[in-house]
Amino acid sequence: MSGGTNIGDFAVAFVAGFTKPSGLAAAIMIGVFVLSVAFAAWFFSPSTLAGPLGAYLPRSAQDAEGFVTRATLHLANRTATKPRLVILGSSVLAQAFGASPQLTPPEQKWSVHMLTTPLQSPFDQIAIVENLLATRGPEDPLLVVSIGVGLQRLGWDAVRLTEMEHKARLGLRSDMVDTEMKDLGHAPRMRFGVWAMDNYRFVFTNGTEALTRLMLDQPAIWRTDSFALGEVVPPEARNRDIIEKRIRDGQTHAADYFALLRRMIDVFQAAPGVEVVLIEESLSPDFLKATDLTAAATDLRKDFVAFAQDVGVEFWPIMSTAGLEATDYHDDLHIRRAAAQEKVRATFARYFDNFSRTIEITE
Repeated sequence: MSGGTNIGDFAVAFVAGFTKPSGLAAAIMIGVFVLSVAFAAWFFSPSTLAGPLGAYLPRSAQDAEGFVTRATLHLANRTATKPRLVILGSSVLAQAFGASPQLTPPEQKWSVHMLTTPLQSPFDQIAIVENLLATRGPEDPLLVVSIGVGLQRLGWDAVRLTEMEHKARLGLRSDMVDTEMKDLGHAPRMRFGVWAMDNYRFVFTNGTEALTRLMLDQPAIWRTDSFALGEVVPPEARNRDIIEKRIRDGQTHAADYFALLRRMIDVFQAAPGVEVVLIEESLSPDFLKATDLTAAATDLRKDFVAFAQDVGVEFWPIMSTAGLEATDYHDDLHIRRAAAQEKVRATFARYFDNFSRTIEITE
């Protein structure tokens, strides 16, 4: 009986160690919590994410916002050793260029960085570039910022801008964006002076997956052109009504979009050694024809040419110059892989080659 009693007492005591509070258990729990918070604060900091461990930040191969946040922090915290070309835009450009694109002439020693995200807003673009410029000095190599523009971009009105800004899809903050938000009559997101707190929504979204990937040593590999996987989307399944409505609504806000784009370019070009170019994001010829928007797309292309001349930048109609046809598109927004992408890459490289030669002559 005594042996049974001892075993029973031991079992009760063992269970009590897990279920009843004690000083030791509380101390261990507090210690673990403090260490966890300290580790999270260290991991979710610009200096850490800019380094090798930043590779674990993206949640998946399609987490463009995670990849672009990490890439921006990395570039901002690394001294440039050669000229940089950064590409801003939506999934239209991400799909058009594809993974590891050869966008610059082979003889040019440029560093090329895809910083595209789905539905990338002008405020996203401002935040990316502002972070890149924050650590830039007058002696740094040339920085070329290319911005995707097109018919579907006009829809970034005040309502949509503020709505997407509050979602905080990127882990990047911008003084200019905060000012723009105030000018639109909205309070900017709160700031606390600590990166993880200033970007707490982004950290909440990416935190668990990022730490899990870190523990498993499983960094995600970005698939920039994942928007044309599988079979070609048939016209009847392309949600053309939604896209058309957004475009037609956006046309009524074109003046606001161009005004914001002008402010962006003025700020970017005020920094030392920064050049800006506008590059075309085109929609499927089938979509334009079916929605009677072909003339609108042509007129807007002319508007961008005139606008670029007015603000002193170049506009490159790479997708129309590449001669893309309806059969080159996977859906109404994204072109197919391989041959169609190669057309766009080669056309972009020619524009960029001419541009870089002009820069070399004038500087």
